[in-house]
Amino acid sequence: MRFKVQLGNQEQEVEVIRQGDQLRIVLGDQVTEVRVQHTDGAHFVLEYHDEQGLRRRLRAAGHRAGDQRQLWVNGSMVQYTRLRETGKGDSPAGAGSLSAAIPAVVSEILVQPGDLVAAGDKLI
Repeated sequence: MRFKVQLGNQEQEVEVIRQGDQLRIVLGDQVTEVRVQHTDGAHFVLEYHDEQGLRRRLRAAGHRAGDQRQLWVNGSMVQYTRLRETGKGDSPAGAGSLSAAIPAVVSEILVQPGDLVAAGDKLI
């Protein structure tokens, strides 16, 4: 899973890859491998190895409200905002194109650019 967060005034991209109880977390140039030891609702315990190879445990709890996040890690709080991508017109399919999230064929488009539509109107 890849997403962007805002920590203070700094925007960063985060990638988290989970395989079983193993997590690979990439934040900028920093890569951290952790193991999920325990979860209980919003509380969790992670285990990792520090720079000297010593095994460490990290106790944390999280809370989210919309895109706002609070994370308590070993007694310290970190606040961040998950940033949502906005339409930039740079989709791989190209400008003016239509694509589906599942395999499908769009055989007819029933509206034109600028048409007013309401909830429930057929578009394709």
